[in-house]
Amino acid sequence: ARRKEETITALDHKGERLFGVPLAVLLERDKSVVGASATELPLLVVRLLEQLYERAPITEGVFRISSTKMALRELKEKIERGLRIDFAETDVHALASLLKQFLRELPEPLLTTTLDGAWIACFKDVTLEGPQKFDIVKGLVSQLPPEHKILLKYLVSLLHQVAASGEITKMNEPNLGTCLG
Repeated sequence: ARRKEETITALDHKGERLFGVPLAVLLERDKSVVGASATELPLLVVRLLEQLYERAPITEGVFRISSTKMALRELKEKIERGLRIDFAETDVHALASLLKQFLRELPEPLLTTTLDGAWIACFKDVTLEGPQKFDIVKGLVSQLPPEHKILLKYLVSLLHQVAASGEITKMNEPNLGTCLG
């Protein structure tokens, strides 16, 4: 089990916003705080994913059941002010809601606006078979900015774990797609 003090995090971002900021900017900020050995994801996302990887696959309705708007707003404000948050003691639905909000507020969507049409065309084209569709998706992913590609990899891995635990989470791929839409 993880030691409690490892899960309590104050994200030292010098009062700068963390939500609504490009991933590349967040990564540069994190490097200035923790040095060149910073992670390949923004520290906030790392802390959220650590908890979600551990707790989401054993939580019913994760990503579907959201926290209250007030609780989510308070959590976000604490994080934005750099206050210490014990993510291990924070409701997993609130953490999932916070991750969803972080993704929604990215100025450039994770799959990028420049590729919107190509993503939509790929998934609307019913004539594409599995291997063809896979090759197109792989090509689209290769066009994403590196930081978007990395976050997508971790997010898909988390969602796969949640869907694989569908007996517990009651969340299958279509449910997750709807909730993260």
